[in-house]
Amino acid sequence: MIAPGHTHVKRLHRVECGHAWGGCGWAGYRVHPNSRDCPACGIDKAKLRAVWLAGCAPRKGRCAYIVAIRPPLKHAGHYAGFTTNLPRRWREHLERARIGVGV
Repeated sequence: MIAPGHTHVKRLHRVECGHAWGGCGWAGYRVHPNSRDCPACGIDKAKLRAVWLAGCAPRKGRCAYIVAIRPPLKHAGHYAGFTTNLPRRWREHLERARIGVGV
């Protein structure tokens, strides 16, 4: 269950340090894509590239997502799932939490 009033989501960006611009090939996820240098090779943060938003698959089809539940619901602190339409599925989660049915 999502705590009432907690609907703000921090979007994660898939970030790459690509070989095409002299990088090492490292890839990871960040809320702020260019907030710091590459952890693997130290290339300047301005040269890192945000490839896509996590949860927004770069191709058609299913995408995986994970939701942090705060405060935790009994034993569960996270929920993972698959969907082909993340915005719709997220609205469904929020509605179920609003009416108290869980995630």
